Amino acid sequence: MTSCTTLCLTPVIMGLTRDFFRQPPKYQMTTSSDKIAIAKVTAVTERPAQYDNKTPYLARLVGNERITSEDWEQDVRHIMFDLDDSGITYSPGDVVYIRPENPPETDQVVTWLGYDPDLVITQLEGTESDTPKADVALPITVRQLFRTYCDVWGSPRRYFFEQLAFFANDPLERDRLHQFATGEGQDDLLDYCHRARRSCFDVLRDFPSARPPLERVLEVFPRLQPRPFSIASSLQVSCCARCKNR
Repeated sequence: MTSCTTLCLTPVIMGLTRDFFRQPPKYQMTTSSDKIAIAKVTAVTERPAQYDNKTPYLARLVGNERITSEDWEQDVRHIMFDLDDSGITYSPGDVVYIRPENPPETDQVVTWLGYDPDLVITQLEGTESDTPKADVALPITVRQLFRTYCDVWGSPRRYFFEQLAFFANDPLERDRLHQFATGEGQDDLLDYCHRARRSCFDVLRDFPSARPPLERVLEVFPRLQPRPFSIASSLQVSCCARCKNR
């Protein structure tokens, strides 16, 4: 039996009030628990005409060598990727962007929030003509969404607390989250979050009543951002991209 659900999303806007969430949504999220939809997520697709942040090239790591002394404070590495069948061209000094992926432990976040990790998101469509497109490769499971798009292990910024406060059922937790999002609460936020090096998931566990619904995930959690690295090789010498990493 096929099971499909349509959910709604609204993009991040600073200074939201609770009345804002009663307004019409900006996005519609359609999900499915159908086995065929799940199979499509893992199916091999044709090579895209161009690789980008939405459809990156999955390169094979062929080298990872430290080039600084073990007793030196900086860990500078020579990293090599095999790009043989990618069709990607580059020159020495160009920049390659590597998109990080969260570790398997990220499934703990999905479980904590009560989501089905195998639920498939099949559509993310804007309801208005000027609505920015959601830069997510579809179809995608909830597990993959958290592994590849949501920065749940990074240190959250002020807006994360502002957004999370809307979903806190406990009044004390809601007031505390609101306080962290105000200008007057920035010293407290510095002590609580940044100096203690708390992640988004740490904050969720400290405020257990704040559990945003699935349709709000992309507006609550910050995005994982690609990391730039300098290319230190030439196609005239090798088909492997050599990157300098500090």
